[in-house]
Amino acid sequence: MLSFRLADLGVTATAEIGTISAVAALAAALASLAFPALLRRIPRVLLALSLGLMGLGLLLIGLLSALSFVIAGAVIANAGGGLLLSTLQTWIVQGLPYEQRGRASGASTAGLFVGQFLAPLAVFGISAGVGLRPAIAIAGVVGLVSAGVGAVIGRVRAEVPPEHT
Repeated sequence: MLSFRLADLGVTATAEIGTISAVAALAAALASLAFPALLRRIPRVLLALSLGLMGLGLLLIGLLSALSFVIAGAVIANAGGGLLLSTLQTWIVQGLPYEQRGRASGASTAGLFVGQFLAPLAVFGISAGVGLRPAIAIAGVVGLVSAGVGAVIGRVRAEVPPEHT
Protein backbone atom coordinates (compact mmCIF):
# COMPACT_ATOMS: atom_id res chain seq x y z
CA MET A 1 0.00 0.00 0.00
CA LEU A 2 2.87 2.35 0.76
CA SER A 3 4.15 2.32 -2.80
CA PHE A 4 0.71 3.30 -4.12
CA ARG A 5 0.45 6.09 -1.57
CA LEU A 6 3.93 7.32 -2.51
CA ALA A 7 2.93 7.28 -6.17
CA ASP A 8 -0.09 9.45 -5.22
CA LEU A 9 2.42 11.95 -3.85
CA GLY A 10 4.46 11.93 -7.06
CA VAL A 11 7.19 9.54 -5.90
CA THR A 12 7.53 7.21 -8.86
CA ALA A 13 11.25 6.35 -8.97
CA THR A 14 11.59 2.74 -7.91
CA ALA A 15 14.87 3.46 -6.08
CA GLU A 16 13.20 6.16 -4.00
CA ILE A 17 10.17 3.96 -3.23
CA GLY A 18 12.51 1.11 -2.32
CA THR A 19 14.61 3.32 -0.03
CA ILE A 20 11.55 4.62 1.79
CA SER A 21 10.19 1.09 2.15
CA ALA A 22 13.56 -0.13 3.45
CA VAL A 23 13.72 2.61 6.07
CA ALA A 24 10.22 1.68 7.22
CA ALA A 25 11.17 -2.02 7.32
CA LEU A 26 14.26 -1.15 9.38
CA ALA A 27 11.94 0.42 11.97
CA ALA A 28 10.18 -2.95 12.34
CA ALA A 29 13.50 -4.71 12.87
CA LEU A 30 14.68 -2.15 15.42
CA ALA A 31 11.38 -2.34 17.32
CA SER A 32 11.67 -6.13 17.40
CA LEU A 33 15.18 -5.81 18.80
CA ALA A 34 13.88 -3.43 21.48
CA PHE A 35 11.15 -5.90 22.43
CA PRO A 36 13.03 -7.78 25.20
CA ALA A 37 13.80 -4.54 27.07
CA LEU A 38 10.22 -3.33 26.64
CA LEU A 39 8.85 -6.69 27.78
CA ARG A 40 10.76 -6.37 31.05
CA ARG A 41 9.54 -2.79 31.62
CA ILE A 42 5.99 -2.53 30.24
CA PRO A 43 4.62 -6.01 29.47
CA ARG A 44 0.97 -5.11 30.14
CA VAL A 45 0.81 -2.40 27.51
CA LEU A 46 2.83 -3.92 24.66
CA LEU A 47 -0.19 -5.11 22.70
CA ALA A 48 -1.92 -1.73 23.00
CA LEU A 49 1.31 0.13 22.24
CA SER A 50 2.05 -1.89 19.12
CA LEU A 51 -1.50 -1.60 17.75
CA GLY A 52 -1.59 2.09 18.63
CA LEU A 53 1.65 2.75 16.76
CA MET A 54 0.35 0.88 13.74
CA GLY A 55 -2.93 2.82 13.83
CA LEU A 56 -1.20 6.18 14.27
CA GLY A 57 1.21 5.45 11.45
CA LEU A 58 -1.59 4.44 9.10
CA LEU A 59 -3.54 7.57 10.00
CA LEU A 60 -0.53 9.71 9.11
CA ILE A 61 -0.12 7.89 5.81
CA GLY A 62 -3.81 8.20 4.97
CA LEU A 63 -4.60 11.69 6.17
CA LEU A 64 -1.51 13.78 5.49
CA SER A 65 -0.16 14.94 2.16
CA ALA A 66 3.40 15.91 3.01
CA LEU A 67 5.89 13.23 1.98
CA SER A 68 7.85 13.61 5.22
CA PHE A 69 4.72 12.83 7.27
CA VAL A 70 3.85 9.84 5.11
CA ILE A 71 7.39 8.49 5.59
CA ALA A 72 7.12 9.13 9.33
CA GLY A 73 3.79 7.29 9.31
CA ALA A 74 5.37 4.33 7.55
CA VAL A 75 8.20 4.22 10.09
CA ILE A 76 5.77 4.46 13.03
CA ALA A 77 3.41 1.81 11.60
CA ASN A 78 6.28 -0.57 10.89
CA ALA A 79 7.74 -0.07 14.37
CA GLY A 80 4.33 -1.02 15.74
CA GLY A 81 4.30 -4.05 13.49
CA GLY A 82 7.70 -5.17 14.76
CA LEU A 83 6.50 -4.90 18.35
CA LEU A 84 3.21 -6.61 17.51
CA LEU A 85 4.88 -9.62 15.93
CA SER A 86 7.19 -10.09 18.91
CA THR A 87 4.37 -9.57 21.41
CA LEU A 88 2.03 -12.06 19.75
CA GLN A 89 4.74 -14.68 19.23
CA THR A 90 5.65 -14.44 22.92
CA TRP A 91 2.05 -14.70 24.06
CA ILE A 92 1.35 -17.62 21.74
CA VAL A 93 4.21 -19.82 22.90
CA GLN A 94 4.36 -18.68 26.52
CA GLY A 95 1.83 -21.12 27.92
CA LEU A 96 2.53 -24.05 25.63
CA PRO A 97 4.62 -27.12 26.34
CA TYR A 98 7.99 -27.03 24.63
CA GLU A 99 7.06 -29.70 22.06
CA GLN A 100 4.08 -27.65 20.80
CA ARG A 101 5.84 -24.30 20.49
CA GLY A 102 7.26 -24.88 17.02
CA ARG A 103 3.89 -25.80 15.58
CA ALA A 104 2.21 -22.80 17.22
CA SER A 105 4.95 -20.48 16.07
CA GLY A 106 4.67 -21.82 12.53
CA ALA A 107 0.90 -21.42 12.52
CA SER A 108 1.12 -17.84 13.75
CA THR A 109 3.76 -17.03 11.14
CA ALA A 110 1.51 -18.49 8.45
CA GLY A 111 -1.31 -16.33 9.80
CA LEU A 112 0.94 -13.28 9.53
CA PHE A 113 1.67 -13.95 5.87
CA VAL A 114 -1.97 -14.64 5.07
CA GLY A 115 -2.79 -11.32 6.73
CA GLN A 116 -0.11 -9.54 4.70
CA PHE A 117 -1.73 -10.97 1.60
CA LEU A 118 -5.30 -10.12 2.59
CA ALA A 119 -4.77 -6.65 4.11
CA PRO A 120 -3.93 -4.89 0.83
CA LEU A 121 -6.85 -6.61 -0.86
CA ALA A 122 -9.16 -5.33 1.86
CA VAL A 123 -7.73 -1.81 1.65
CA PHE A 124 -7.96 -1.80 -2.13
CA GLY A 125 -11.55 -3.08 -1.91
CA ILE A 126 -12.44 -0.27 0.46
CA SER A 127 -10.51 2.24 -1.65
CA ALA A 128 -12.66 1.38 -4.66
CA GLY A 129 -15.52 3.06 -2.82
CA VAL A 130 -13.80 5.84 -0.87
CA GLY A 131 -10.32 6.29 -2.34
CA LEU A 132 -6.90 5.10 -1.20
CA ARG A 133 -6.19 7.78 1.41
CA PRO A 134 -9.48 7.32 3.29
CA ALA A 135 -9.11 3.53 3.09
CA ILE A 136 -5.67 3.72 4.72
CA ALA A 137 -7.05 6.14 7.32
CA ILE A 138 -9.88 3.67 8.05
CA ALA A 139 -7.24 0.99 8.65
CA GLY A 140 -5.56 3.42 11.03
CA VAL A 141 -8.77 3.94 12.96
CA VAL A 142 -9.21 0.17 13.19
CA GLY A 143 -5.67 -0.02 14.57
CA LEU A 144 -6.40 2.61 17.22
CA VAL A 145 -9.65 0.90 18.23
CA SER A 146 -7.72 -2.37 18.39
CA ALA A 147 -5.19 -0.65 20.66
CA GLY A 148 -8.03 0.08 23.08
CA VAL A 149 -9.04 -3.56 23.01
CA GLY A 150 -5.38 -4.49 23.42
CA ALA A 151 -5.17 -2.34 26.55
CA VAL A 152 -8.06 -4.28 28.07
CA ILE A 153 -6.55 -7.62 27.05
CA GLY A 154 -3.19 -6.59 28.51
CA ARG A 155 -4.82 -5.65 31.79
CA VAL A 156 -6.82 -8.89 31.96
CA ARG A 157 -3.82 -10.98 30.93
CA ALA A 158 -1.72 -9.40 33.70
CA GLU A 159 -4.36 -10.39 36.25
CA VAL A 160 -4.38 -14.08 35.25
CA PRO A 161 -2.18 -16.14 37.60
CA PRO A 162 1.02 -17.44 35.91
CA GLU A 163 -0.09 -21.09 36.01
CA HIS A 164 -3.00 -20.17 33.66
CA THR A 165 -0.92 -18.41 30.98
